[in-house]
Amino acid sequence: ETLHMSARQLLPGSTDFVLRNVGACQTLTEVMQVIAKTYNLLHGGEYNTIIRRSETVDYLIDDRNFPYTDKHSSEFIHFSIECILIFLHCMLMTISSRADGAVTSLSIRRPWPGSDCGHLGYWDAPIKFGADMYCVSFSRTESETPITLPPQQALSSNAVYQKIVEAVAGKYAR
Repeated sequence: ETLHMSARQLLPGSTDFVLRNVGACQTLTEVMQVIAKTYNLLHGGEYNTIIRRSETVDYLIDDRNFPYTDKHSSEFIHFSIECILIFLHCMLMTISSRADGAVTSLSIRRPWPGSDCGHLGYWDAPIKFGADMYCVSFSRTESETPITLPPQQALSSNAVYQKIVEAVAGKYAR
């Protein structure tokens, strides 16, 4: 579940553990806060942060001090974290359909590639390259509107992986 990138890898079942913690959340903002806090606990550092702004709620990932293994290139790390952002979005869509159209922008650490990075075609929002941190910005209105959580048994890693398949297939079938 950590793509073998971390010197302190997560145990299998981490996604299910994270999803079990969102049961009392009433908004996507609260869900994001729980996800960020739980992943920080699991990774042993403050890598995930939620910032509420006037128009957006931002999910930031600051990997500058993350304990990556030495065997990965910066290109591999950029690609992997960008895929983790897709994973995060699909996790949020598994929890609430409100997350589907709520993304307003994306910031990534990858320098401008000069050509299209196919996996970034997933996003229907502007992308800023060369950022200090990874960030997915969500509409504050959508993020703070009350949600109804699905039953706990519907919140599983398998449901998230299925959502990824559906979302990616839907984006590229256009």
